[in-house]
Amino acid sequence: TQCVEGGCCYAESSEPGVPWCFQPTEVCSLHHESTGPPFSSAELGVLRSHFLEHIDVNGSGAVVASGDKEWMEGAYQFHWERDGALSMQALMGTEPNQTLVDEKMEAY
Repeated sequence: TQCVEGGCCYAESSEPGVPWCFQPTEVCSLHHESTGPPFSSAELGVLRSHFLEHIDVNGSGAVVASGDKEWMEGAYQFHWERDGALSMQALMGTEPNQTLVDEKMEAY
């Protein structure tokens, strides 16, 4: 954060020993001035629905990262403790429906 606040630009250097954070001589390609929200309400709705599909999968309480909806042998269905906890924290901080939050937390 201190680096970014100082106007640094992050980029990998091909020169050994040169740090990733450096003072740009030109405009940093990562700098962006927002003129509005990054997503429309419709896009946020799609993101939210995909997020909720991966919480409490099949009523198991599991939080999974995969979009694979099939619970078959070989499917990528893992509940990673840290990722699950971060997802549940995100749900608590962003979901306005407290009943839904309570239901998902109870299952988790």
